[in-house]
Amino acid sequence: MWRAKDLWGWWGNAHFDRPDGSESAGPTGWAAQSKPILFCELGCPAVDKGANQPNVFVDPKSSESALPWFSSGERDDLILRRFLEAHLNFWSDAANNPLSTVYGGPMVEAIHAWSWDARPFPFFPAYANVWGDAADYALGHWLNGRLGAVQLPDLVSELCAGAAAIDVTDVTGIVTGYAVNATMSARDAITPLAVAFQFDAVESEGAIRFVARGRPGATALAETGLVVADSGEPGFGFTLARAEESDLPVASRVAYVDADADYRVAVAEARRLSGSASRVADSSLPIVMDQGQAIGIGERLLMDAWTMRETAQFALPPSQLALEPTDEVELTAAGRTHRLRVTDVADAGARAIGAVATDPSLYEAIVGPSRAASVAQSLTQTGRALAVFLDLPLLAAGETEWDPLAAAFADPWPGAVLVMRSASGSNYAPDTALTLAATIGETTADVFAGPAWRWDEVNAIALKLYSGTLAGLDDLSVLGGANALAVQNGAGAWEVLQFADAALTAPGEWTVSRLLRGQAGTEAAMGAAAGARVVLLDAALKQLSIPREQYALPFDYLWGPQDKPISDPAWQGASEQFSGVGMRPFAPCQLKAVYAPGGDDLALSWIRRDRAPASDSWDQTEIPMSETAELYDVEILDGAGAVKRTLPSLTSPSAAYAAADIAADFPAGLPSPFRFTVYQLSTVVGRGPGKAGAVFFA
Repeated sequence: MWRAKDLWGWWGNAHFDRPDGSESAGPTGWAAQSKPILFCELGCPAVDKGANQPNVFVDPKSSESALPWFSSGERDDLILRRFLEAHLNFWSDAANNPLSTVYGGPMVEAIHAWSWDARPFPFFPAYANVWGDAADYALGHWLNGRLGAVQLPDLVSELCAGAAAIDVTDVTGIVTGYAVNATMSARDAITPLAVAFQFDAVESEGAIRFVARGRPGATALAETGLVVADSGEPGFGFTLARAEESDLPVASRVAYVDADADYRVAVAEARRLSGSASRVADSSLPIVMDQGQAIGIGERLLMDAWTMRETAQFALPPSQLALEPTDEVELTAAGRTHRLRVTDVADAGARAIGAVATDPSLYEAIVGPSRAASVAQSLTQTGRALAVFLDLPLLAAGETEWDPLAAAFADPWPGAVLVMRSASGSNYAPDTALTLAATIGETTADVFAGPAWRWDEVNAIALKLYSGTLAGLDDLSVLGGANALAVQNGAGAWEVLQFADAALTAPGEWTVSRLLRGQAGTEAAMGAAAGARVVLLDAALKQLSIPREQYALPFDYLWGPQDKPISDPAWQGASEQFSGVGMRPFAPCQLKAVYAPGGDDLALSWIRRDRAPASDSWDQTEIPMSETAELYDVEILDGAGAVKRTLPSLTSPSAAYAAADIAADFPAGLPSPFRFTVYQLSTVVGRGPGKAGAVFFA
């Protein structure tokens, strides 16, 4: 009558209320299959036998605190994992999750895992002084720090990848983390796992089987079923040997990676309270676990060593061919029943068996006392940094002309972002450390071109900053180089501009106006769509350190927090190739074209500009020459913009367009406007950007 979890019956049938315990004659307004079922909280406590009562919760501070039925109260992350997998696999099967004839979707439409907490692991539960329920984590429903673990069968299978057929169905367990810290065979890699989780490997019928110790269902053998040879050969009949106590360990010491101590190497020890033995058994396990698990492993290893002090030798007839190493038998001999695990078999007529004593109770879950978790890092965890690489002209004296700039931003800032470079995608080497967070953002509206080299009083730029602020400055400060901003257009080129006014229009959003456009020879890059990258050019930017002869080669870059290894998820990478914009000549300016006095030749002239920051000084009569020689190319254009003639490698800022050439290029006479483009040349990077001129002739 009260089938609370009969989901199929409730969803697929009419509903009848039962006022006063009697069923109503007619159904309610519910229409069968008319609404999907949502699992709002699906979870299981990480405690022994947690699936017996997945809804109970262990919290000593609560009056409703309880353990699931028949639970030992030990922590068990595996049962939580198995519970979720069972449900997700079950409900993903269409046979269990039918489609509705009303809305067409499945009966169970969405499943929400319970206790996927927003608090960051491992700071929760390590910071018990911050969160009052941190002590409940060990046996609670939380998925934080647990879903990343791997099941033992999956890990063993991965380590055996490429090997012959394997069978891992008989091993169980969950591994938080495991380190293969050297080049080794699969056997060497699996051995620490076999020690920790107490399983053995055996070759059986062409496959390698991994078998857990302490299995139920041992094969019963009687003394009358043993083979005894007439000759009294060694190994026949039944012999039982017991090792001296002095040969056994008094303590088991386990070195492990402590999940509760910032993944540092720790040691746990289990010790017998009495006995004359003095040996200590050491095990080095590159496995991530907590102290309680490590103590439990140490206790099992110690008890196992003392139990296995008894070794047996006996022989069986060929009819017992099914017995293999790792199988367990219960042999009744000399009035006593011995529980033995087969360790070796020699087949030569009769089967000579070697075995050790065992006890299934040894391999039940043992968890020692745990200690409070601790983390060395700050509670604030840094995420991935946004890095921007800017191939810009020289902006200040002392910069290396071929090296681009790098900027990075992260919130919170990790203290320093290290940029590493590689020419081949491996063997990365440090390049630059960015110690200040850059002010980076994006435009929120299209950026239009404007007048270059003078105040742009018409256009304004709307932008959003990911962090940081802007401030307006007086004209003299801006003319001195302050408030410089780089805006990247759709082609990847950067315009350098400056602004005198900055207004906060919304949280994190600004409008900058009264602009100086196309600074440092970037007038050709003016104009960008909404969403274009913007970077404030300040002390947070640093140059990369590419050798001059490699400035145009492609490189792979990695960047991430300086205090974390490159294997950390906070690190990321990209490939970049630069063009040495800092070595590129500026476009000339003030292009003129006039007829030469007394003739039909056309005199072309222009004024040279230079890329050195010192060129801005007004105290000099002539600006510096950054190129090894003064060279220009001039292109004569037709009315459609096609090149009609090139005047190459001119050595002065003027050229004569001869009347004969004019007649050959334009038989009907010069077009009006007459168009030509001038490029300054570099012996290193070739042409700089061109400056187009247009002259109208009456």
